[in-house]
Amino acid sequence: MQSESIPILTAGGVRGTWTVSASEEGPPWLLTLRAEDGREWTSEADDLFSAFQEIRRHTDAEGIKLCVNGARRDAHPSGMSRDMGGGTMLYVLPSRRGPRMLLSIFKRPTRRNMIYIFDPAPCESAVPVEEQIRYFTDWVGSDD
Repeated sequence: MQSESIPILTAGGVRGTWTVSASEEGPPWLLTLRAEDGREWTSEADDLFSAFQEIRRHTDAEGIKLCVNGARRDAHPSGMSRDMGGGTMLYVLPSRRGPRMLLSIFKRPTRRNMIYIFDPAPCESAVPVEEQIRYFTDWVGSDD
């Protein structure tokens, strides 16, 4: 199992570092988040992005922000990323939206628009799971 430290921000504004551990092969993918105070959340899913979203639902309810790319409003894996890489690499969704743009970025990935799920991100960019899902759904559905 691979472990790494991730930055967090509590509801009270306290910054910290927690540990996320992920299975090295899947599916199913097993993900565990450990807080500095010993609390632990575990999830198992078809890919790490889904497992991470499930854990975030619990931390969201406590007002805790996990300040990593996987919690960004504008980050989402492609189907191929989920199937072939377990959802560890995400795309940064450009401000231009719609199905044609979606096909464009998912077919031609670059280092500029792909990011690792657990790399640090500004806490201001971390949003609750439901907001992230709503943004992606709106982004895909728009034909601007």
